[in-house]
Amino acid sequence: YYYYLIFHILIINSYYKFVTTNIKFDNYLNLLQKIMSNSDLSLISNLYADINKLFQNDGRIFLAGNGGSSAIANHDEIDLSKIEKSNTRVNAISLVSNMAKITAYANDDGYENIFTNNIKAFKPNKKDLVITFSSSGNSENIINLLSFCKRENINYYALLGFDGGKVKNQFDNNITFNSTEGYYGPIEDLHMMVVHMVAHMLKEDISEIS
Repeated sequence: YYYYLIFHILIINSYYKFVTTNIKFDNYLNLLQKIMSNSDLSLISNLYADINKLFQNDGRIFLAGNGGSSAIANHDEIDLSKIEKSNTRVNAISLVSNMAKITAYANDDGYENIFTNNIKAFKPNKKDLVITFSSSGNSENIINLLSFCKRENINYYALLGFDGGKVKNQFDNNITFNSTEGYYGPIEDLHMMVVHMVAHMLKEDISEIS
């Protein structure tokens, strides 16, 4: 009888944890939906269109971010590099994928210049596109990269979070997911969702978004 009670207590406890986890997961999904509802996401269609053009004009796409956002940039490089349209692939380049190069630029020229100095070596032109990821919108190296793009007339998009920070105040073509300051996880998830959605729109392999 004692073991019977223990067994059922364990089952009830496991069920309670399962239900509690599901409720928290639902709350998290509701939070993502709330952030999206409070944000102007109209430029996502422009972002898709500009990336799609790269398959026709031989333009390149450069990606940049810090921390978790650098992982998104690297992930997007892989996704975009694998897409083929009309026997053409886009040249996607993450500016954070070469750690030796990053640390060299940071050590010699300052961390705030790692992206600008890196992209200059590729001699970017008006056919190219730059996408940056930054939850806060206050990273100096992102601001410097976007300033370079603006100065050189290179097309760009900045994916942001919170209140958009300095980037939103200084640059157009920003897609800002408005949220509470410090909600890094939800913002990075939403940035990753944009990356995946655009990739699948290009591949036309998910009927719900084709």
